[in-house]
Amino acid sequence: MTDAPPTVLSLTPEAVLAPWAERVDSCRFGYAARGVTVAAEALAGADYLIGDWTHELRLDAVALDRAQRCQAVFQPTAGTETIDLEHAARLGIPVCNAPGTNDRAVAEWTVMAILVLLREAWRFHAGVQAGRWEMVSAADLHPIMMCRLE
Repeated sequence: MTDAPPTVLSLTPEAVLAPWAERVDSCRFGYAARGVTVAAEALAGADYLIGDWTHELRLDAVALDRAQRCQAVFQPTAGTETIDLEHAARLGIPVCNAPGTNDRAVAEWTVMAILVLLREAWRFHAGVQAGRWEMVSAADLHPIMMCRLE
């Protein structure tokens, strides 16, 4: 057994993970090159894998087979759709994710989408891009403006 610190290969871009990783001195961090596939050499030398926060890089069966030293995969998002969970289980590699980390963002997006639909914001945005400023018709959608004095 060696006293060398474990090697962590991050599929999450360095710009995202580096501020956190710099504070950890008990591991050696490496970052996968951005591309369609993860380099076989990088996978082969990893004791642990951090999945891709951007969901661009996949840990499919081929990638997991190349990660022969991998003891666990940590996915820093709620979703695990970019990881072949069944193959990881067959290989005995536990996979964990971060459920609930996007709850607030999903709720905010939902409220924003409701407002956009109610106020027909997409139509007025397209109008502005086309050089139109449709203030009168936009005001007709506002509840206060719907009570016009005639």
